[in-house]
Amino acid sequence: MKPVNFVRSYGFHRGLYGIRFKELKPYQIKFLEDNPLIREHASHDDRYVQVLFKILEYETHYKDHLKLYYNVYTDRVSSYEEILEDSKRLNWKCSVCRCDIKSEMGNFDIGNFLCDTCNKSHGTSTDIIDDRILESSIQFRKYCQDILVGQQKSYLKYIKKFEKGVKKSKPDQD
Repeated sequence: MKPVNFVRSYGFHRGLYGIRFKELKPYQIKFLEDNPLIREHASHDDRYVQVLFKILEYETHYKDHLKLYYNVYTDRVSSYEEILEDSKRLNWKCSVCRCDIKSEMGNFDIGNFLCDTCNKSHGTSTDIIDDRILESSIQFRKYCQDILVGQQKSYLKYIKKFEKGVKKSKPDQD
């Protein structure tokens, strides 16, 4: 990790313990404001401040991936990476035997639409592809497209609602 840039300044510039706020990130400013006990060392020791900011950066950026979260896709507690992987999988039916499988959203290979048993018999031949697999892949693509369009519409509604709130809160500047 590279060292945190901060500037010592006394007087005119807004800051705390001789550290100017202009170069700091909001979570670093909040940390300085919330911890008055570091005044004795932070006001004159630059290495002390560097170590504090490196520990703070580790806690805010890297520690979240070590936390455990409730996974709504599997109804169990798992890591952040597992939740991201599970969010890419959708419930789908096997093209041949119609049993429940998990298909990846961006994967349109033959094996993505077949269960393990059907994949052994139907997924190995690449010359001739069963019509049921082709129909299932087309339906899956349309299903994914509908999901993404729905998410896009809800996001745009959210943005429009936010824009209306910002326009109302800003005074007219004529």
